[in-house]
Amino acid sequence: MYSGLTMTINIVSRKIPKDLNVAIAREAIKEVKRDFTLEWLESNIGADHPIKKLWGRTDIFATDQLFLLGYSLKKIKTINQKWLSDAIKSIKGDDIGKMRGTILEAFVASQFHNPPDKVVDLPVSLINPGYDIQVKLSDGSEIYIQVKNNSALENFQINENVSYIEDILVSNLRNRALNVIIYKADKKDPTDSDWYRLRNQLPAIMQNVPEGKGIAEEIEGGWYISVSDISKSISYLHPSKPTYNRLLIIPFSKPEKDNLLAKISDACSVLKKKSITDTEDSINLAMLCVPIEAPFTLCSELAHQYFGENPEKRASGILFYKSGPVTDIQNKQSFLAHAFHMVLRNEKKDWLKVHKALLPIKLDIGIGRGVFSVDGIDTSDIYNIIDAGPRKIKIDDQHFYQSGQINHLIRKTGTVRFDRHIGVKERVFYIDSDRLEKEATTDHIVDDRPLLL
Repeated sequence: MYSGLTMTINIVSRKIPKDLNVAIAREAIKEVKRDFTLEWLESNIGADHPIKKLWGRTDIFATDQLFLLGYSLKKIKTINQKWLSDAIKSIKGDDIGKMRGTILEAFVASQFHNPPDKVVDLPVSLINPGYDIQVKLSDGSEIYIQVKNNSALENFQINENVSYIEDILVSNLRNRALNVIIYKADKKDPTDSDWYRLRNQLPAIMQNVPEGKGIAEEIEGGWYISVSDISKSISYLHPSKPTYNRLLIIPFSKPEKDNLLAKISDACSVLKKKSITDTEDSINLAMLCVPIEAPFTLCSELAHQYFGENPEKRASGILFYKSGPVTDIQNKQSFLAHAFHMVLRNEKKDWLKVHKALLPIKLDIGIGRGVFSVDGIDTSDIYNIIDAGPRKIKIDDQHFYQSGQINHLIRKTGTVRFDRHIGVKERVFYIDSDRLEKEATTDHIVDDRPLLL
């Protein structure tokens, strides 16, 4: 029987990540049901609300996000019930940017609240001029965090030249299964003439790849191109559907860097320090969401550039955050992962030496899919490692564009190697008992984005 937006979904029927305790997952989702009420979740009014959309889905990625929300809400209840009640009203509203900002505050607060070493205190009001979250460390020091959602800061825009290269690649496949890697070997921003040389020479290089082998060469314009036939390296490739994997790596452009630097400046300017936080034992962090494509090394570089250009101590440092889907190749499923990276002013490095033992080592997201890194100590970033076929590549200071279509065909039995990552669409076909080709369903997320953060 239908009720409002969708048929009432039994929590037991939801798909749950394999490494998450089923009872804990279901209890967290029940928390969402209790706090937001089933009447609101399944109402037709505001049916496009992200939480309502997730509530109507049963896939693993939706369950993961609902779990994260419920898990965070349950922890917030132990911190400040009044703050949580106001937050739920805010989240239910029509302002999606405000909704994401409030959810992010609840999420971050729940991450840092790990008594007795780290105890979170939330202000009386959701709108606080000095800070959003106060973290009290067991040694008496304090961390004040101003959360800046920056919902307008989405992925870096795709360069139109990248689209031209994609069109050339597809038009020159000639029923081949190819892996194409292109990068700017001289690490210089490509000029119009550099792009022209790439567009002009790529077709000939692709057409000269020997079957089952590969070629690599440098061309004018500072480009390095590697093209390999992957028909034998990936089992059960579909015999007729186009198959390719394209990876294009170029330096971050000046507009991209300037945009991120402007967001850093904006986030730090919002952090209005109060006199009670101006002590040797406290740090004031401006928190900023950044695109998955922005490596933490680049974030650190731009943060220190901002600190150098703005010597006034408005912010002790910046806490960068990113989230997105990551595929578990072995279990053939996607999940929501998180990464934090803290960058402090040079004059606050002494604070870090004294208190770094109390900083998060593992994020308390209930699943363990997250990292917390600190500038100068490590730059852990779960989104920097990408699978480029037979090898893995770590991207620290360049921008990578990925796309492609990998088509598998399972004829009878056998295993399929899943190397999908963001930007590469993967489809699996099989021959059924009626000898007809059918498409298999998987829990892979193809270019999906978190709806809540």
